[in-house]
Amino acid sequence: MPFDEKGDVGFIDDLIFVLKNMVALEDHAVMSSVVAKTEKEKKKWAEVVEFARAKRTKWMQTIVKKEASAIWCVSKHISAIAMGLEEVGNRYNSTKQTSLALEAYHDSAEYSSLLSVLNDFDKEPKKDIKSVSSA
Repeated sequence: MPFDEKGDVGFIDDLIFVLKNMVALEDHAVMSSVVAKTEKEKKKWAEVVEFARAKRTKWMQTIVKKEASAIWCVSKHISAIAMGLEEVGNRYNSTKQTSLALEAYHDSAEYSSLLSVLNDFDKEPKKDIKSVSSA
């Protein structure tokens, strides 16, 4: 029986997690190329960007159809926002600012759920995610 990725919510959640990290790797490699000291280092980072972008493109095609160019582009940006919010939450958490960390994690989860909505895995954003500020 062929694998139906649209019918496997766990698969979609895992893939969204991977995509967020791939976008974060691309962004980090770009910034590393900017601060690199030598041309050799800059070229190495450019190669990492190219590699990471190709792999992200390959795996994004699993959930986003390239013909839907606006959805493709927005999905990438949503992935970047969600990953960035996770990182912000981790920094708040490391300084014992738990409520701010939880708020960032909550917002990250809401952005991640938008990926499922945009790509027709869910019909509406998850409503069971409670805001920390309203708790």
